[in-house]
Amino acid sequence: MNKYYIYTLETNGRIFYIGKTNDPKTRLRKHKSESKLKRTYKENLINKILSDNGNIELSILDIVENGREDFYEVYWISQFKQWGFELCNSTDGGEGGNNFGGRFHSDETKDKLKNARLKKIALDGPTILKGELNGRSKLDEIKVLDIRRLKEFGYSYNRLAMKYEVSKTTIIDIIKRRKWNHI
Repeated sequence: MNKYYIYTLETNGRIFYIGKTNDPKTRLRKHKSESKLKRTYKENLINKILSDNGNIELSILDIVENGREDFYEVYWISQFKQWGFELCNSTDGGEGGNNFGGRFHSDETKDKLKNARLKKIALDGPTILKGELNGRSKLDEIKVLDIRRLKEFGYSYNRLAMKYEVSKTTIIDIIKRRKWNHI
């Protein structure tokens, strides 16, 4: 059985978030690193706790079969809210998760993918799309050149990954020219 964990995040015995993951240790590390982006209430809260030298603990609430994690995440969020817990979950659960499970492309992203593919096919016929012609690319040539320039000025891989909202591996591959080697 592939396991999924329903977990709580808490500080000083106060539960403030419920989520799901198949790798609790990595997920806690991601919560902490994502908090630096300060995009959501949860990220701001975690960032504040950590900047005040507080501690965030991840506790396993339930272990469920892969494929049932959305149901149980919704169940536990609802249950904790009924018990009076003030959770910072932005939704009732059931979406998101590791490896983009449960996530869907927006209409804008679908259009971007479609238009990039049609443009490339019109130019060269069906081939592998490189760089910004790949509709899934988060970067463009200017950003890639900036990444390489900033690395020369001493920016760390992690800092660049957070700045451009891509993985550290992607940044390393760009610097070592394993990706975006056409520019």
